[in-house]
Amino acid sequence: MIEIGIVDQVAGTISGSHAYVGTATSTVTVIVTDDDGGVGSDSMVLTVNAPPVATSGADQSVAEGALLVLSPVTFTDPDIGNTHTATVDWGDGSPPEPITVDQVADKATGAHVYSDDGLYGVSLVIDDGSGGIGAASSTVTVLNVAPVVTAGADISLQTGGLATLSGSFTDAGTADTHTATIDWGDGNSDPGAVDQSADTVAGTHTYASAGNFTLSLLVTDDDGGAATSTLAVIVTSPPPPPPPPPPPPPPPSPPPSSDPPAAVISSPSVPQVVTATPGDGQATVSWIAPASNGGSPITAYTIFTFTGGPTVTAVGTVTSFDVTGLTNGVPYFFNMQAVNAVGTSIVSEDSPTVVPFGPPNAPTQVSAIAVADSVEVSWSPPDDDGGRAVTGFTVTGTLVSGDGGVSGGTVTATVEATAGSATIAGLLPGGTYDFVVTAANEAGPGPASAPVSVTLPGTDAPPGGTGSSAPGTPIQGSDDELDDLGTALSDVLGTTVDVVDAPIDLSVNDGIGGLTIPLDGASGASVIDGDLNVTFGGVSLATTDGVGTAGIDLGDGLSVQGGAQLAVSDSGIRVNISDPLLVYAPAAPDASTLSGGSSDVTDIGSSFQVGLSTLVAGGSLSVSYSKDGAAFSGSVGVAFRLEAENASGAIEDPVNDVAFVVSVTKNGISNADLGTNQASLTVSRTWYEAKLAQKKSIVIVKQNDDGQTFHAVATCVVDGDVVHCTAMFTGDAGGFSTFGLVALALVVDVSPGPVGTPTPGPSIVPNPDVTSDPVITRGESAPSSAITPTPTPTASPTPAPQPEPTATSAPQPLPTPILPIGGGSGGSSAPWAWIIVGVIALAVVPGIGAAVLRSRRGSAAG
Repeated sequence: MIEIGIVDQVAGTISGSHAYVGTATSTVTVIVTDDDGGVGSDSMVLTVNAPPVATSGADQSVAEGALLVLSPVTFTDPDIGNTHTATVDWGDGSPPEPITVDQVADKATGAHVYSDDGLYGVSLVIDDGSGGIGAASSTVTVLNVAPVVTAGADISLQTGGLATLSGSFTDAGTADTHTATIDWGDGNSDPGAVDQSADTVAGTHTYASAGNFTLSLLVTDDDGGAATSTLAVIVTSPPPPPPPPPPPPPPPSPPPSSDPPAAVISSPSVPQVVTATPGDGQATVSWIAPASNGGSPITAYTIFTFTGGPTVTAVGTVTSFDVTGLTNGVPYFFNMQAVNAVGTSIVSEDSPTVVPFGPPNAPTQVSAIAVADSVEVSWSPPDDDGGRAVTGFTVTGTLVSGDGGVSGGTVTATVEATAGSATIAGLLPGGTYDFVVTAANEAGPGPASAPVSVTLPGTDAPPGGTGSSAPGTPIQGSDDELDDLGTALSDVLGTTVDVVDAPIDLSVNDGIGGLTIPLDGASGASVIDGDLNVTFGGVSLATTDGVGTAGIDLGDGLSVQGGAQLAVSDSGIRVNISDPLLVYAPAAPDASTLSGGSSDVTDIGSSFQVGLSTLVAGGSLSVSYSKDGAAFSGSVGVAFRLEAENASGAIEDPVNDVAFVVSVTKNGISNADLGTNQASLTVSRTWYEAKLAQKKSIVIVKQNDDGQTFHAVATCVVDGDVVHCTAMFTGDAGGFSTFGLVALALVVDVSPGPVGTPTPGPSIVPNPDVTSDPVITRGESAPSSAITPTPTPTASPTPAPQPEPTATSAPQPLPTPILPIGGGSGGSSAPWAWIIVGVIALAVVPGIGAAVLRSRRGSAAG
């Protein structure tokens, strides 16, 4: 196209403009003609560049101190031949850094370690090297990890002496600060002196009386994570004072008589060199008989046990005796008196302290999964080690029946004490085996676990181990995803493998088991070396040297996440999934569309993480929000409320102190399928700071499906104009049930009940200091690692008042008048004002283990 340029006759310049469509390389020629017909021209080459378009990966969550592998960011660029670079800002104040760009696959990946928990925005920039810039962003939720505490070596001293504690701790959150409380075990407790740079705790104490005490060291991080370690303190009495001077000489004896003198009889002298040897629930006490029996035969010995043990009598002239009824793992010492017809000797010196011990209990949570011709058996340590550290485990498999009716024969494997699993290879194809696990310590092996049955693949054998289910709804990966999967597995195995034309089976073992990927070219002798980061059919894997994480995207904000461990056989690779979590992040509405409630609540959001047992076929979840807290009257579903309460536990202002309610309704899913629940609710910063100014704490209230009500003071983090408030609910309070968020002013509760155990009255917390940092760090303590289901403790009587603990108190049931739920006293009879902002209809895979992922050469039907 030829256009007329603009000529500046004074300056001698020519200007013009033109809009290019798309990318192009063009030659631009300028022709100048004077009024006498003279012509001059010049040319230049103009290249038009289009910027790349970047697409961010999925939002992620990770524990502080753990390596986050960024979900790959993909991009497109219409300009062929550009070379791209990428830079990422992790959002935690660290400087932006370059990350790896795959120029062939057009994607960028990177990894980062966060030193503190929180919600971080990750920003990534793609540069095409020709002036074109593309950007993408995602969100990373970093979870707090509780510290690991070591109290130190046991302490022995005499009464009046100074006991010195030298404890230590480690914390994956390197940016955390810590406080410590030392419970000396004698009714006294003190704050520990924490050295934040050395991660140590120190303290001293004087014991006023003798005895055996258990010292407990509690360390709490600034995000509410807490852990405890104990040691034994043995306090003995000082040696007795020196004997009094001898009495004066007796008066002169009368003249001797012709009769023989009468014999003088007295109590026996003290037994000597008392020792003790520990046994299983007992100790053998030995001694040397007194030097003098006092002129009368010794009839018995009285043995005293310290502390808390029995007092027993050894009849006759024996010099050893078995003291039974002792507790393994508890320290004891002994002293004694000799007895004759006249009386008893003085008490002997104390024996050395001994700790009885016996064999450990059976290992717990034993499971077995069949992979090709081998079985992987996993377990958890015994709940009682018998008083001595476990030295190893033995796995025994017995062939119950086999292909063609063969039975009999056993296989065994012995592993070290740190192991939690063992692989038994060379088993009979199609055979059914019963596996048991025993633990051993210095006393020998303990009882075996309950047998777990597993059938190996064979002619008619089902895949997987105990609890396996038949194939169900298939999940189909794209051709590109399966190509990437084969390439990635070849890289970490060091040999070329292909996904074979067979189902990729997602099987069940105690809820969610793992993924079996059939491969051509695999070998059980292969070593998994390097990083694996793949996504196919909604399944994602991120491992290093065969250990890492796995995720299953179920759609509409619902996913399953857990640990992953890879195992290779000649027929493929097995991905075992552990500690699965159900992660739910539903879409939130614009708060201005909701009627009623506080005018300060302009932002609303919610997310949940729940320990997962199994999902039910056909199960689904739906979600709705409301700001009308006063009208809430109960529901068959699950509701979370953010509200403010006064010191008595009653809501002072239902309109303004209740931030909002979010109701999650379960269809085909019960709380029996779900474990420990972490609820995170987001609210406007203006509402949050207004409640702090009124000296009210932020509390998440919950009602379970049985109508029990619990609450926990939330851990809140300010993030710009919003605040994220989080609390954990375990035991009877676990799972998805009825919830709400409140601000209340409470007094100190000196008798908190156990986690998840209903106790009367509100869980009381200190008033927040409104002049300090508004972030509340009191609430349910975080778990030691990723969120895992917590066993419900046995209900117990309300304990006697104790000093306010440093760690966060557990969620406690609220008294009935506090929350108008389910028509209870104090509830409102007004109708429930629901505003439905979206329904998530989720067709859940039967037992979650019934899904089948087929390769690109397999069937895509179903």
